[in-house]
Amino acid sequence: INGGTSMSLIKLNNQSITAVTALPSGIDVGKIGQVVSTHTNAVSFSTNSTTMVDVTGMSVAITPSATSSKILIMASVTATSNETTRCFIGLKRGSTAIANCSPSGSQISGVTSGHEQEGNNALFNYHLSFLDSPSSTSEQTYKITGCAEGADVFRLNRSPGDADSNTVSRGTSSITVMEILA
Repeated sequence: INGGTSMSLIKLNNQSITAVTALPSGIDVGKIGQVVSTHTNAVSFSTNSTTMVDVTGMSVAITPSATSSKILIMASVTATSNETTRCFIGLKRGSTAIANCSPSGSQISGVTSGHEQEGNNALFNYHLSFLDSPSSTSEQTYKITGCAEGADVFRLNRSPGDADSNTVSRGTSSITVMEILA
């Protein structure tokens, strides 16, 4: 280390390439304190609720170590509804919807809206991420929620037809949360 701020790594065409070993004053870099994740390939969850409901197997709990910590939530959800309808995916912390849109009138409050089904064996994967600030050191439970358009059936990890065919697949879903330390 030369003077405690940089180190010569390599010379390329007689030019030194250096790496910074200390950040300038006032620049903070978050560190990951902990990671908690769950994964499911279960195909048993379905609902015909017209409002968002907790999706079985898609929740995870984390206890922040400081009130200044942020929680990064990342989820990959494989879901479908019936042909010609859409499914909706949401996110909650405890019983409070977070990251969801601001619906107007009778619109669904979700993070993402699914595609209209293209066939009885169509299957879609949805990704979402959100940086939450719970401002707490109490355990926080993050949950994926879902429903389908017009009281049709929302299905996790399988298509409506779920045909036994080498042209049809089932899916998998996961939710991961990371504590980002201040």
